[in-house]
Amino acid sequence: MDADKEREYREEAERLATIPVEDQIAVLDIYRSCAENTKLPRRARELNRERIEALERHLRRLNRAKKTPKR
Repeated sequence: MDADKEREYREEAERLATIPVEDQIAVLDIYRSCAENTKLPRRARELNRERIEALERHLRRLNRAKKTPKR
């Protein structure tokens, strides 16, 4: 994954982190349904899987940072 894509995913995750967790899950489910849709081209499904993995990774980091009190 190149740096531009990673930055895009990180920025998207930062925006997602501002909404409630239930809504975050709903957005990820939308991407997941696209990744599992066999009617879409394989490349589109792969890109959605890549996006899901990156968003989940960044959201875990951001949500963990929210829970940890800053000193």
